[in-house]
Amino acid sequence: MKEVLRRVEHVYIKGAERKKCQKCKKFIPVKLFGKAKNNWDGLFGYCKECAIIHTRKYISKNKEKGILYRKKNKDKVRKYYENNKEHIDKARSLWRKNNVDKINASRKKCQDKLRATVKGRISMNLSRSMHHALKGNKAGRHWEDLVGYSLKQLHARLLRTLPGGYTWQDYLDGKLHIDHSTPISVFNFEKPEDEDFQRCFALKNLQLLPARENIIKSNKLNVHFQPSLIF
Repeated sequence: MKEVLRRVEHVYIKGAERKKCQKCKKFIPVKLFGKAKNNWDGLFGYCKECAIIHTRKYISKNKEKGILYRKKNKDKVRKYYENNKEHIDKARSLWRKNNVDKINASRKKCQDKLRATVKGRISMNLSRSMHHALKGNKAGRHWEDLVGYSLKQLHARLLRTLPGGYTWQDYLDGKLHIDHSTPISVFNFEKPEDEDFQRCFALKNLQLLPARENIIKSNKLNVHFQPSLIF
């Protein structure tokens, strides 16, 4: 009993619901600590702010490790999301709300990079057309003529690739992205008539991925790919 009291006095400020963060060494209100049922006081050792910084640093240093883990444990990851969907979606929504400038800057950087090449402009315009069409806006015929399939066929294809635990509404809400299984960057085309343009935007090369997973994947190529030659 004396040992428990000693620990309480060491960690808490008497008469106040404050706990000492093991990272920043500050006494902070206990409501700003995450729950940890296995710890003796039921709270995580780091305050939420320090825990977020620590987690981001770890993820940044172990991106490849995280990707490999998710590939090997797809069912486990999907089950975790299904059991914590409301909490995860709320956290993601809050992050997007608090990081609008960061998101816009990153998006602009990617768009500027795409606009710098002929292939990038074609890809971006076509992708935008598909996106607007799938959002329910009026679909023009231009992109359909270029790729050789209809909006209905594209919709059916994407529905077949819905990740577990997600719905079509998640795509409409921006939680899912249209991903190219084989990244756009490895194809060799300059105009819609080129063979690789058709290969790039073929239905079998399109799928839906969770937004974060698609961003992490970026333009990584996991299998051998031989682009065609332009004559």
